[in-house]
Amino acid sequence: MDNPYDNPAVNNSVPPPPPPPVAVRTMESDIKSISASGGGLPSPELVNVSQPEKKPMENKETDVKISIPGYEGPEEKLFNPETLPTQTPGDSATGNSATKKIILAVLGAAFVIGLGGVGYFFVYPLIFPGAELVTPPAVTPPADTPPAAVIPPPPPTISHRSYLTSDKAEVVIALSQAAPEATPSGTLPVFKEVVVNDATGGKLPLSKYLPPLVPEFTEADVAQFFEDDFTSFIYYADSQAWVGYVFKVKSGISPIIAQSATSRLEGFAGIDGLFLQSPGARSAEGFKNGQIGGKPARYLSYSDPSAALSYAWFDSYLLVSTNYAAAQEASRRLIANPAQ
Repeated sequence: MDNPYDNPAVNNSVPPPPPPPVAVRTMESDIKSISASGGGLPSPELVNVSQPEKKPMENKETDVKISIPGYEGPEEKLFNPETLPTQTPGDSATGNSATKKIILAVLGAAFVIGLGGVGYFFVYPLIFPGAELVTPPAVTPPADTPPAAVIPPPPPTISHRSYLTSDKAEVVIALSQAAPEATPSGTLPVFKEVVVNDATGGKLPLSKYLPPLVPEFTEADVAQFFEDDFTSFIYYADSQAWVGYVFKVKSGISPIIAQSATSRLEGFAGIDGLFLQSPGARSAEGFKNGQIGGKPARYLSYSDPSAALSYAWFDSYLLVSTNYAAAQEASRRLIANPAQ
């Protein structure tokens, strides 16, 4: 059995209880109250307030009748509205406000930059037609500087000092350029010192002079054992010219070591280059022992009887000659030389 209170029609027919009276004070009510009480305090007047009439709610649902062959009710609602998530109005306003601020800031910056460019390139030349726009200079990378050429230091200047005395002296670039001396048979020999300079006029060092004559002697070998300064001479006798040399052992080098190194020349084929002219064939006996100026010497004879390559040591001085008489004369002049 249905509950009659569940029927909206029944619920709407029951009137609500009356509201309580409301105390109201007006000037008219206060005058009446004072007159009625004989001068006492005024009391409010109670007024009944009527309840507005409540109209019954009408059921506005409309029955939808579906007329389809074979369809049997009941009819149900085809769509039920889904509950959408509620959104606070402030959230949407806050997000939209931040996005608008970013867009306005970007547009404002672009506008300012564009306005400045227009003013600088278009408006400024119109106002100041004589002014030139300042263009920053192009940055040019520094050019590659080639490394400075390494200039070798100039060779040391050689101060020449003769190791023997002589009848005369001559300065030449090569011994073959020395002026010949007339010494016919029966006349005295001539002993002449010949100073050899380089093309610039400086004294030619021994390390540069000797290797071209005797290729087995390298520049390093000569520079290791002997001083750059040396004395060369030509001995003229019987219409012939014989060359000789005096070399000094370098300071700090033991003469014994220099003597041992120099003895190798006896096996050199290039020693014949020390002669001004060809001495002929070598003696098959090779080098022999001898004496020059009282010092032990070694000498090599040739087919030319006047030619003899000899060498002897005088303390730190090495005497080399292409003629035995020239070697003897040089030893006497070397001993007489006070420079030691």
